[in-house]
Amino acid sequence: EDEEDEEQKEYREFKKQKEKEEAEYKKYGRKWIWQNYISENRKDDWLNVAEDLRHINDHVIQDIQDFILISAFPKEKQTKRTELAKDVEGLLLESEEVKAKEDPEEIKKVKETRDFELSLRPPYIWNFKETRMDVEEKIKADDPLKTQEEIEKERLEEEAKKEVAPYLINPNALPESC
Repeated sequence: EDEEDEEQKEYREFKKQKEKEEAEYKKYGRKWIWQNYISENRKDDWLNVAEDLRHINDHVIQDIQDFILISAFPKEKQTKRTELAKDVEGLLLESEEVKAKEDPEEIKKVKETRDFELSLRPPYIWNFKETRMDVEEKIKADDPLKTQEEIEKERLEEEAKKEVAPYLINPNALPESC
């Protein structure tokens, strides 16, 4: 009789444990596979943290994981070669930006790329509301006494002179269509 009571007691505990696991599965959407990995009195804390992590942006979680992984590695000393590589990369980016300024279509592509990157990186990724306001850049004249239109007109005149000058010097160089 004592054995039956003991078996029934174990069965009730087993059933109670199963019901608890099913309730946790419904609440958290996963099975707790780290049985006996942590103490039972801290299990609720771990489950609450797991639930909170479900609501964090995936990119933020990836940044946290990267930080944890990188912090485990020893700091490497910056060598001249890595500094030089960074300098070269910076110069290449600057030269690409200068080239992009010449072509309006290229400027649009660069702007779209930057807007896309900004939407993925902080401050947007850290669940903050957007506080940045895009301010349109105003191009100022090189000569403070001239307007931008006057400077642009002079630039266009110079370009026209460069294109027409060879034909003025050698009229035979004109295309046949003229």
